[in-house]
Amino acid sequence: MNRNVAPDTQFVNLESLPMVQTQNMDNGVPLYLIPVAGTDLVRVDFMFTGGAWVQDLPLQAMLAFRLVKEGTASKSVQQINEMLDFYGASFSSAVYKTYAVISIVCLKKHLHPVVDIVQDVLCNPAFDPNSVQIALQQAYANFMIKKDRVRAQAERLFYETLFGPTHPMASYEYAELFSQLTPDALRDYNKKCVNSANCRIFMTGGYDESSVGLLCGIFGSGTWGSNSNSVVLSHINFPAVPLAQYRLAGNDEQLIVDCQHNRVKLSMSQPTVQSALYAGCVLPKLNGEDRAYMILANMLLGGFFGSRLMSNIREDKGYTYGINSALIANPFFTVFCVQTETANQHVDNVIREVKSEIQRIINELPDEDEIDIVKKYYSGSVCRIYEANFAFTNQLIKKIGVGNEAADTVATLRLMKQATPQQICDVMKRYLSPNNVVWCVAGS
Repeated sequence: MNRNVAPDTQFVNLESLPMVQTQNMDNGVPLYLIPVAGTDLVRVDFMFTGGAWVQDLPLQAMLAFRLVKEGTASKSVQQINEMLDFYGASFSSAVYKTYAVISIVCLKKHLHPVVDIVQDVLCNPAFDPNSVQIALQQAYANFMIKKDRVRAQAERLFYETLFGPTHPMASYEYAELFSQLTPDALRDYNKKCVNSANCRIFMTGGYDESSVGLLCGIFGSGTWGSNSNSVVLSHINFPAVPLAQYRLAGNDEQLIVDCQHNRVKLSMSQPTVQSALYAGCVLPKLNGEDRAYMILANMLLGGFFGSRLMSNIREDKGYTYGINSALIANPFFTVFCVQTETANQHVDNVIREVKSEIQRIINELPDEDEIDIVKKYYSGSVCRIYEANFAFTNQLIKKIGVGNEAADTVATLRLMKQATPQQICDVMKRYLSPNNVVWCVAGS
């Protein structure tokens, strides 16, 4: 082996993805079936539209789903946990901006009793006041820790600057909130979102026909939940000029606003060694060729370890240990975001270099070799995503949750493989410029 010669690499031609069988159960709940050979494990995911988008208070959705199994009308939390342990089942929940997921994993032979437990949990949650109080104490402790972290404050400042403090994208907790998050508030959210009209079910793994019949019998034969209406997500307006809100908000000793340069800085109450930078803007919802080419443009800029931002700002200049850029999908728009932390004295230098790298992609055609590396890296990362048994289901749920259900992964990879440097330059020019990026800094 000659370690001075890099191994050969190639673009991975992903021609097909696992088959998804879709059917509507008798009550209209969509059921997605993804078989996985060679396993006795079965995973069932219950996806509910809404997430943080439709909550009335920050943390309401997260706590409602986190506490949904902390006791029901007929079982205590201890009984539920002991039963799940007895059957070797795992139960988890996750809440995102526009959807939430409850997942169970167990052996196929134990699916029936485990699904019975989940049915009770989804339809009859108690939201015991003691459990709610303990969860609120934990959430408040996390809030007190995060409020002194520059990264957490820069993230909050970024989303509040782009969307305004009342938008679901900027839904962050505050000290007075914790007295308002009562068991009744969690029940209200549960009634609104957790019901058969607002649910999609995914079953993955080594299931059989009897497993499908079991799900259809318990969750597909009639209405369940306290509400028979589905949640409809709607676009919520946000400021056309992000920093305009600060002109009207009055003076805040902690905020330094520079509208001319689209920059806002939050001075932390305690001195810090480092500052955190969040920078970006809101783009239209990306589809088709624009989505494929913009993914490549973002990868080139800051989407992986060999990106231009990493090479310049980390490797060459030494301003930071890490910097990345991302495209965050949403049913109504896409958020472009750059994140990093750096020493206080290097903040201006980092902003200058990020602007320079964005402008360079717009003005100069990337080299074919550089684009080739980005294409190969992305195609390989897609294969890694789909190689684990349940990973395909994760991606399918995410695609549906952010409104990209119609997006074809294989077709997107084909577009990427044929993408030219000119197309990548053009899409960057169409959507991004250093002048439409908002720069948010938290630190000393």
